Amino acid sequence: EERRSADRAAADNALAAMCRICVGDPASAPVDQVLGLVLPQLPLCEDAGENATVVEFLVVLAATGHAALATHADAVRRALAQCLQQEKIDEKPACDQAAALLQQLGGAPA
Repeated sequence: EERRSADRAAADNALAAMCRICVGDPASAPVDQVLGLVLPQLPLCEDAGENATVVEFLVVLAATGHAALATHADAVRRALAQCLQQEKIDEKPACDQAAALLQQLGGAPA
């Protein structure tokens, strides 16, 4: 069990690292593919602190009007709602950003 937990934490860290790379250059990063990998895994549970990293990534996509956000809007809404309902976003500013983005995307206010 300890090994599986460590593996899940490593997977959470890898997903968050992909988000950080995309934040650095969303215009040329493989955003569609990263969203396809990350969104089904949310909320990250083994390293829940990384949920704030994912929220930052989604906020950057919204701020830049990235087309991938619209393409994945349903999955983004579901993921943000789950993160908020399960209280999996540790940092208050990221939590507030997630709630605002969910509302912006037509989801229920948290």
